[in-house]
Amino acid sequence: MSKILKKYIVPLIAIALIVSGLSACTSPSAEAIPFSIDPDKTLIVYSSHKAEVYTPIIREFEKRTGITVEVHAGGTMQVLNEIKNGAEADLMFGGGIELFQQYSDLIEPYVAKEQNQVESRYSSKEGKYTLFSDLPFVFVFNRKLVNEEDAPKRWNDFLSSKWIGKIAFANPHNSGTSITILLSFMSLLDIGEKNAVNRFSNQLNGELLRSSGDVLPSIETGSSLVGIALEETALKWTQEHDDVGIIYPVDGTVSIPDGSFLIKDCAHRENAEKFIDFTISKDVQRLLVDKMYRRSVRTDVEPSVQTPEINYADFDLGWALRTEGEALSLWDTANQ
Repeated sequence: MSKILKKYIVPLIAIALIVSGLSACTSPSAEAIPFSIDPDKTLIVYSSHKAEVYTPIIREFEKRTGITVEVHAGGTMQVLNEIKNGAEADLMFGGGIELFQQYSDLIEPYVAKEQNQVESRYSSKEGKYTLFSDLPFVFVFNRKLVNEEDAPKRWNDFLSSKWIGKIAFANPHNSGTSITILLSFMSLLDIGEKNAVNRFSNQLNGELLRSSGDVLPSIETGSSLVGIALEETALKWTQEHDDVGIIYPVDGTVSIPDGSFLIKDCAHRENAEKFIDFTISKDVQRLLVDKMYRRSVRTDVEPSVQTPEINYADFDLGWALRTEGEALSLWDTANQ
């Protein structure tokens, strides 16, 4: 397993210890209690979600099913490439669905049991993936160093000369979020796809962040002044940090859901199917809205008051699925 990925095992026995307030660290002399895991009651999940997203979902899934889940977590592209390179895995949990196209040879189609309750806008009728949450982009800026009236309101505002070298943006080879941002510029700026990538790349002036998780900290510290982030990430950040402001694009925002897919020839298919079903259950989708600043993909779950009605841009997912590889090629050419 690569050094980038972290391996987490979340067995039921560990949860019981946490709940009861016990820890092996507090009882160094205690003898370890041997236990075995039923191989038919296990599941290997690769996830690009943060621990605060996947942990409560996986713990509840284990509690309800008795299935022990082993989690391998990392950045979207790293995790997908681990699977592509032969890592033992049952399902992918996380990542924008527009990124799944180039990994289609890994996917075993599966239609979730409550798929009829899921928003049809970006659903896969063939079961190539299952939606998880709706994640619109927002613009973010440093409130101390940028007046709100001067901050970007439209996508082409990022091409202004005043933002050269001041835009927080992660390397798209590490960040699926950054690839989607590139696709957004290519789609929404009426200047040609190649020109859009070139212009935006020039605006960065060679300043690249390691991951999309560095965008908001960079803006908070003033290292960058403006950027683009997922609404969920921005809302969560601004609950504890006053120096970052949020603007919803007036010319429409792109919102592509993240999702899950079943891995072809996986060892624990039945357990993986149960987990995918669980991710779109009403209980989990309600949790996303109430606790995680996310928008549900179910039609019968009301949005949170913290996520206002927004203007969605006309963004062709089919085009994005076909163009993701080209976006990276254009990026590489622009940065040679």
